Amino acid sequence: MLPSEEELIVLHNDATTGGGFVTIGTVISQDLDLIAQSRPQSTCRFTAVTVDQAMEARKERREKIKKIETILGRQ
Repeated sequence: MLPSEEELIVLHNDATTGGGFVTIGTVISQDLDLIAQSRPQSTCRFTAVTVDQAMEARKERREKIKKIETILGRQ
């Protein structure tokens, strides 16, 4: 199935290059897990963020992961 002009393709880290598709944006690292877990034919919305907002989101995610690692390490 080929994407229509209304469909987007999200390539993850292990994907090949764009292969001729136009790159119109990048999914921030914090949201890659959410995209990976979405079901086929599901709908999602993309919101533009600044580089500073993306960096802050990355920082928050790293802090959450550290908290989880600390909790799991205590058990």
